[in-house]
Amino acid sequence: MDADLLEDFSLGLYDIVSMESIPSMTDLTSVSIETTSGTLTLDYLEDSGLAYSDQYTWFWNQDGEETALDTDLAEDLVSTVTGLTWNACVDYQADEDSLGTYGLDIPAATITVEYTESTQVETNETAENGDPIYETQETPATFVLELGDYDGDTCYARISGSSMVYRVDGTVADTLLAAKGEDLLPQDVVLMDWSDVTSVEINLDGTTYSLEKTVQEETDEDGNTTETYVYQLDGQTVDITDALDSIQDLAVTGSDADATPGAEELSFTFYQDKENFPTVTLVFSQYDSSSCLVTLNGESRLLVSRTDLLDLVDTLQELLAE
Repeated sequence: MDADLLEDFSLGLYDIVSMESIPSMTDLTSVSIETTSGTLTLDYLEDSGLAYSDQYTWFWNQDGEETALDTDLAEDLVSTVTGLTWNACVDYQADEDSLGTYGLDIPAATITVEYTESTQVETNETAENGDPIYETQETPATFVLELGDYDGDTCYARISGSSMVYRVDGTVADTLLAAKGEDLLPQDVVLMDWSDVTSVEINLDGTTYSLEKTVQEETDEDGNTTETYVYQLDGQTVDITDALDSIQDLAVTGSDADATPGAEELSFTFYQDKENFPTVTLVFSQYDSSSCLVTLNGESRLLVSRTDLLDLVDTLQELLAE
């Protein structure tokens, strides 16, 4: 008898059972993770005006109060659900009595994803070539995942309301059960939309420098026009754009949400064309011998290298003294 045929007959029922599909969730609205310790809700909001920069699109919803989150950290967490795959099916007829076997009678975590589902529907119209014309129809949709007990390095899971129980990687449960809003807060020293900035004030060594931004247009020989930002101090152009960009590149070395700012080392006030956030304040102050504390819009949390900051101070001193 053919060996392949024998192998086919050796498969068990759970090897051939048709597992449920996890929907493609790309146009997200919100993700909530409910555990015994509480509920973490993340809202996806583009161009919301809820943060000083529109580059922030994920927000931590606390009783309707929205707090901007780090984009990479939030998306990594969300992808744990949207990129989920089943390892194996362990039960396809689980009922209320047997769910307790898997810890799914009272789930350790319930994850709810709200998203917009797009489908192509016929319009009952045809194109000139006779082909039907379709239009995109968008409808709100919800996916609810429940996590139960661990089983070795896997965890039991099911789609809410389903009778099918699966194993998923234990790291999925690890990540979702440990998720906290505080751990998702922005890791950016500052994240400016420079196109919205109209002027900058720099406080350095007790002196305040006020720089106005102007836009210069340059047209090449092909007629293509490009815009560049130029900052002027007392009518003189200061080549400070690279230095301002380097602020955003400062590496975060740690955090201390309970720290009290020490003596100020350097500060910025960014004025921007935004109704909700016309000014953004950024202050660097002494923390210890190797770090400086960052205070952004009055909130002190992140730390940066003191050496890196002093390098920036030196650069600014040279530029502003010219």
